[in-house]
Amino acid sequence: MHSKKVSELNRVVDASIEVVNDLKSKIEIIKTALKQTPKAPQKLVDDANLIADKSRDIFKLLVDDETLSKRNEPTPPTIAGRLGEVTWGMWQTTSAPTNTYKENYRIASEEFKPLLNQLKQILEIDLKNLENEMDNLNAPWTPGRVPDWKE
Repeated sequence: MHSKKVSELNRVVDASIEVVNDLKSKIEIIKTALKQTPKAPQKLVDDANLIADKSRDIFKLLVDDETLSKRNEPTPPTIAGRLGEVTWGMWQTTSAPTNTYKENYRIASEEFKPLLNQLKQILEIDLKNLENEMDNLNAPWTPGRVPDWKE
């Protein structure tokens, strides 16, 4: 393990956190648009809620289980927390990484792989399908959807 690997995983994890945050906002806008769409079936609202639930679960594993931490309950180490510990510990040292840092990196890396795949599934399939259905119903515009117009 060297600093370039840690830095790259940090970069991708940070970007994923931002994607999840953006997705949270986008889903709220989508739910509002669905409420304003007269022919929108409940299934689309359910799909939007499922995407919100999945993204919330990913966020908990990446950053924090806010529900527990707000009540001062112990929370398991998160991916970002593990990486933060490694980054902080290696910041101003020329020594080789400790076994603890190596183990934290390994665990963070292994835990992150399936989360990244889940996030891609949500964005590239689940969200796209939902937005396509919204287009078919002429739902109000939502961020990221390019309107379709036929003369």
